[in-house]
Amino acid sequence: MPIATKKKRGGTVELLCQHLQKGILGGRFAPGQRLIERDLIEEFGLSRGPVREAFHRLSSDGLVDLIPNRGATVRRLYRKEVMELFQIRESLEGMAAGLAARNIDQGQNRKIFNAVWKQVKPTKKDLQWNVFMENNRLFHKTIVDISNNTQLNDLVEKLRLVVVMLQVGKAMQTTQMDKSHQDHVAIAEGILDGDFIAAETAMRNHVANSHNWILTLPDSIFKPEK
Repeated sequence: MPIATKKKRGGTVELLCQHLQKGILGGRFAPGQRLIERDLIEEFGLSRGPVREAFHRLSSDGLVDLIPNRGATVRRLYRKEVMELFQIRESLEGMAAGLAARNIDQGQNRKIFNAVWKQVKPTKKDLQWNVFMENNRLFHKTIVDISNNTQLNDLVEKLRLVVVMLQVGKAMQTTQMDKSHQDHVAIAEGILDGDFIAAETAMRNHVANSHNWILTLPDSIFKPEK
């Protein structure tokens, strides 16, 4: 049933945003891909106004770029932008892991983390890149969540670091995934042991390893420099 027949305008915009966000984060819409306004109008039974409003919201969230005379495209980053975001991520997520270790026995934190870790911890099975990326997102998000620092959580969310990983995710080989899994084990052990120094150090090393790997990727993965 078209969105427009189910909700008022505010609701239709929100539902369309959720649909597009899910498509972007799930890899249905690739970095650099144009979102066709006419197709969305026909698919969801909407007028042009709600579709453009949804594009503007996603632009504010850093998920799409609004380009004059071209409309909305899924955000694609320059190599320099990706490198800078990883520098920020090393500090922010390192701090989050340390705080998560400090807070692991507060409230339901240990139960929550154990449930997620059971779901995403490495096995002998090879994962498709999109499954790996979703597990990776969940692992990192849970750590930030149990850091119990609202401002830190908001900062990471605003940076939309998952978009960066989606851009480079398809380039990941099994060896890189295995290395990431090994890093996750060290991070999880530090958090579950309540060892904030070990957890923060392991997370910083993990992000630095990813940072160094990105240096080796071809220019074709990134938005062409002007």
